[in-house]
Amino acid sequence: MGLDALEIPLFEPTQLAATEIRSVFAAEDMECTVCAILPEGINPISPDAAVRARSIEHLKACVVATAACGILKRRARWSGFTNRWSARAAGRARKSG
Repeated sequence: MGLDALEIPLFEPTQLAATEIRSVFAAEDMECTVCAILPEGINPISPDAAVRARSIEHLKACVVATAACGILKRRARWSGFTNRWSARAAGRARKSG
């Protein structure tokens, strides 16, 4: 039993070794997916227009990088969202309890 696919976390799309990734996955007959990570400071729904603009550029770069790898499946994960949401929820629970 071996691997059929592998997912690459994409933190910095401009640093993705697209040519190497594409050739290795093709040689191994494996499928590759990418999870586009939205690190701190990247928030496409931010109230700050500059942050939104920077976020859109980050996401466009993610699409270009994954296309260069020949990857057809993408996911996005907002790395800071869960932590911020959990902290708010914990604060509300302490106030109500």
